[in-house]
Amino acid sequence: MVKNILRNPYFDFLRGLAICMVVGIHTVPVLTFGESFLDDLQIIIRQMLNAGVPMFLAISGFFLAKKTIDKDNRREFWYKHISRIYFPCILWSLPLFIITIYRNSLSHLPTDFLNLILCGFSIYYFVALIIQYYILLPFLKFKIQTLIWAGVISAVSILCVNYLTKIVGLDLPILLYAGPFPVWILFFVLGGVLSCVSRDYSLRAPAVICLIAIVAQYYEGRFIHNLGFGGGLGIKLTSFIYSGALIILLFSQKLENLYNAEFHTLKVIKAIGGISFGIYLIHCYILIIVQKLIPMHTWITDWIITLLLTSTIIILTRRISPNIAIKYLGFR
Repeated sequence: MVKNILRNPYFDFLRGLAICMVVGIHTVPVLTFGESFLDDLQIIIRQMLNAGVPMFLAISGFFLAKKTIDKDNRREFWYKHISRIYFPCILWSLPLFIITIYRNSLSHLPTDFLNLILCGFSIYYFVALIIQYYILLPFLKFKIQTLIWAGVISAVSILCVNYLTKIVGLDLPILLYAGPFPVWILFFVLGGVLSCVSRDYSLRAPAVICLIAIVAQYYEGRFIHNLGFGGGLGIKLTSFIYSGALIILLFSQKLENLYNAEFHTLKVIKAIGGISFGIYLIHCYILIIVQKLIPMHTWITDWIITLLLTSTIIILTRRISPNIAIKYLGFR
């Protein structure tokens, strides 16, 4: 039997924080290490946003670990959870599929079609990723031993990805280097483990690790940048260490107890969290429009306007036709 888990307002706030990070990553301008103090500051802020995807995975693991799935109801669980994210993803991938076919003149149709059904267009690798965890969920045990193994698997995977892409210089599609479940499994399992143990722990250690890892991210990123393969801002070992420590920090019961749902800014972020999947699905389309219509744009303006327009579209669509918005468009 699959038990329903009530929504937790604090974790909706964390979802909002995570989607703000994701949009921030996709609106970031081209940054260069060492050009100026402002550039370095923006690079540090950008790398602090790397926790966006790990946070989403940890939140999913946190709530999914609390579900009891009987052997006889696995298929019901898989169909319900996979279909609600897969079909909206395919729908929003279709414009990219059509554009790609137009540009390639059908010369790569089999590959393009495979990209479509595997969620390989743009940032939609995350849907393929979370589907893998849905499939794995009935077979996972959320214990400390599992977490240790998950950490080892993620560390080895990320080192292999960085070796292939940053040292060897292979130009891999995002679905191949960011889509396989071993790369991010640490965060899904971490979320699940945190839901099964006491979260009333000291915040000192994760806070210190966060600060150290932020600095380490900068220097690892600079090293990768100097190799000449990419900017060194995204997926790397230090960003995983930082993300894990930040998740432990933010998931603590002490911080949840401090959360004030009536504080205006937190209320706005919580509301964004309630429609985070819809924002994820369409914000890249909105960003293209924003960057074309606004002649002089900055990182912060693109970031805020994209979030504002995307949220407005989702809210209005849900009011006009809630069934279509939630069931088919993924605006939930």
